Amino acid sequence: MKRVSEYTEGVRHYLLASELLNSTNYRFKSLENHLLKAYQHNFHNVEQMLISLYRQHKMYREAIYWFRKYDAYSDIELVLDVAMWYEKGMGTDINYDEAAKMYIRIAFRSNIAILRLISLYKDNKIQQIGNSPKNNNIEYWIELMKSKLKREYFGIKHKSTYPIYSTLFNKNL
Repeated sequence: MKRVSEYTEGVRHYLLASELLNSTNYRFKSLENHLLKAYQHNFHNVEQMLISLYRQHKMYREAIYWFRKYDAYSDIELVLDVAMWYEKGMGTDINYDEAAKMYIRIAFRSNIAILRLISLYKDNKIQQIGNSPKNNNIEYWIELMKSKLKREYFGIKHKSTYPIYSTLFNKNL
């Protein structure tokens, strides 16, 4: 019964925080306090809201803390931002290797991540890209970028359409 009442208290704080967010004028500390209390009461749906709040207020160290806790790799834009914070030392020490790891995790969903990886490598900020022999090679990432750009440019979404594309336009991807 205690867990239910704790969770209910967490929901209450979440609803108060949501109400504050929907108002035109809210106090940062009040909003942060409600979100943190919601989390403390086992309402774990607030991590994303905390990350957004800290990001909006340029509190990068706190945003990184909640990013790590939440493991928010589904939000590509957020991952790109956090990786860039590692590159620039915003809210943390400069850590190119950590930025590269983050870019690798989203590389197949983000052209920007691939370009950042290539740039870090070419600027000698990282010694290798990834741990496996396949993706440690800079040419692998350059070819991946080229093929992604070709697919996007020609609107090809699935591998099953490649033979059709090659036959129709007499071009290879």
